[in-house]
Amino acid sequence: MIRRSISLLVLLTMTVFLLTGPASAYVVPVFAQRIDQQRPVLTALELKLEEVRRNRHRLQNLNAATTEKMAVLKRKITGLRHNPEELTPQQLTVLKDETASLARQRKIMAATEGLIRRNSIALRKHLQSRDYQAALHDLDRIIAVQRIRIQSLQAVSPILDRLIAAIP
Repeated sequence: MIRRSISLLVLLTMTVFLLTGPASAYVVPVFAQRIDQQRPVLTALELKLEEVRRNRHRLQNLNAATTEKMAVLKRKITGLRHNPEELTPQQLTVLKDETASLARQRKIMAATEGLIRRNSIALRKHLQSRDYQAALHDLDRIIAVQRIRIQSLQAVSPILDRLIAAIP
């Protein structure tokens, strides 16, 4: 702990010397130039991070709505198990078709499982190493996966509605 404090103090002292001492005429313009060069990339990073946040919020809302509909569907299925003869052939056909559609959407969701987390870990590493171009690429991949998941959840909602409506 003491060693860390001393090294931090030395680093801080050197930084102050560089910024205020004889080398400041060179160091300050170089820092300003680097900041100006990176400003467009940093702005793009901020915009993409904001889109990721909006998409995450949207995914959370869609997941909550889907969870509620699944709970309603489970209760109806439980009631149907007690009286299976209440189903008409048309209702049975609707249930089979919609269940197949639901299975397709689940496969899409399963294919994207974990991709956001992996890309987020890569994003953190690239941000720590200040590789902003790679970070932008990671954000693009995260956004693409989020969009796929949003589309899939939006497709699941009407399927669940039709399943709920088909069960008496």
